[in-house]
Amino acid sequence: MSMLAYPAVFLLAGFGLLHLGLVTSGLAVIFGALPLILTVVGVGLAWRFNRSGAVFAFLALGLTYLVGAWVPLGMAVDAPEAQAVLAILALVLPLNFVLAAAIGDRGVLTFRGILQLLLLTGELTTVFILVRVSLWLGGPEGAASCNRAVAGLLSSNFLPVEATTWIGLPLSGIVAVQFALLFFLYRTLRDRSPLDIGFGGALLAAAIGLGSRTPQAVDVYFTAAGLTLLSSIFMDSYRMAFLDELTGLPTRRVLKADFKKLGGGYAVAMVDVDHFKKFNDTYGHDVGDQVLRMVASRLSKVTGGGKAYRYGGEEFTVLFPKLGKKAARPHLEALRESIEQSGFNLRGQDRPKQKPENPKRPEKPKIVSVTVSIGAAEHGAANATPDEAIKAADKALYKAKKNGRNRVELG
Repeated sequence: MSMLAYPAVFLLAGFGLLHLGLVTSGLAVIFGALPLILTVVGVGLAWRFNRSGAVFAFLALGLTYLVGAWVPLGMAVDAPEAQAVLAILALVLPLNFVLAAAIGDRGVLTFRGILQLLLLTGELTTVFILVRVSLWLGGPEGAASCNRAVAGLLSSNFLPVEATTWIGLPLSGIVAVQFALLFFLYRTLRDRSPLDIGFGGALLAAAIGLGSRTPQAVDVYFTAAGLTLLSSIFMDSYRMAFLDELTGLPTRRVLKADFKKLGGGYAVAMVDVDHFKKFNDTYGHDVGDQVLRMVASRLSKVTGGGKAYRYGGEEFTVLFPKLGKKAARPHLEALRESIEQSGFNLRGQDRPKQKPENPKRPEKPKIVSVTVSIGAAEHGAANATPDEAIKAADKALYKAKKNGRNRVELG
């Protein structure tokens, strides 16, 4: 499933359950407990996987749900307590999500983590004090007056737009939610991180739940928010375990798993960047990493039904599940040629970071040719196991290196 799809699945599922009337009394009890259960499970998993940002996001989600339930949000829409709590929660929740993502994974029991935890609990304790202590001090009439003032301040139309009807949130909450969603959209486009997608999807689901202001909808949409955030942790963990961080290609662990799904009649190719060590020593590791990313991008587009993997260092593997080595050769030749023809532009190492007042005539960028050597073998009587097929492909790769590099040899 695409990273962008799973938040929509949980949202649509919640919408369908509510608007088709499928939430029975028994399901309502389950949904009433799920947000807190998901909070506990999510905090535990995020802590275990060293994702402190997700820990604070789950805490913000769970505490927001708890405060809303204690008030509760299911009271009359016009009740002063409901208006005040809704206005504050709609403002606090997105800001805490942004803070959790911006600080990142700096730990929970660190100085920054403890400050963030104190800030989160302090914000939501303020909500509780607003709607409860005011009752003790001023009685029902004084509390109602205080809560109306807070709700009116946060709901005031201070922008030249009529947006207060959007999912039932006050304008301050709408602005905060939209700002946070734009923040997570930017981070998603920049980093393609499942956690950023999960943060944005969970926030949207929770905002819809707050805006609905009915106990059933709050339970269902906060459940959807918790499931979205929990799924993002699993997807991020999968990415770390099975995708190479530098190139984005599947790792050797995925290659071994894919071998187990195959029977016979497959070809495997080992691909190695020519003279990479010399290139790395001459131009630096940063440029070397850029070369590997460029090669990986070409490998990811290999034809013939092939699938590319990062094997280690400057070495890659291409697996053709339905082809023999002779049938795979034209696709490997096309791959080799595409890498050779791509070239690689080098920026001058002495290029200044800021534009000088009297700039010299710019030099033409130096174009370096990057080539690869490829060795291919196939599963068969001589190579009965995946390890034997890889060893045969490795031997063919060394043959390609010995015969002049930038060529394909069959083993």
